[in-house]
Amino acid sequence: MKTLLLYITMLFLSFVFTVGTVFYQRPSSEVVMYGNLCNIEQWMHCYQPREAAGFPFPYGFDSPGVTVEHVVWPGMEDEFRLLPFIINIWFYFLMLTVSFRLVKNINT
Repeated sequence: MKTLLLYITMLFLSFVFTVGTVFYQRPSSEVVMYGNLCNIEQWMHCYQPREAAGFPFPYGFDSPGVTVEHVVWPGMEDEFRLLPFIINIWFYFLMLTVSFRLVKNINT
């Protein structure tokens, strides 16, 4: 029962860490259109790297023209990708499990 409670706690902490990484924002490799105000001609479009949020795998992406540009809030109207979010939870759960086992082995 204690180990089940421990794993549930680590899973909850992994979720919290993953959600907390939304503040780690960086440009992604995707290039999207951000209007037409950066070029001389009116008909020319402005392409810039899309802002991404999340660590180690980005799960939130900026939706240009919908919300504030270059700021990601996946809970709002920006794009949210579920698979990288789940992979991040799994990553942090693995790191917490390995860390706990290492500390447990050192103390015994």
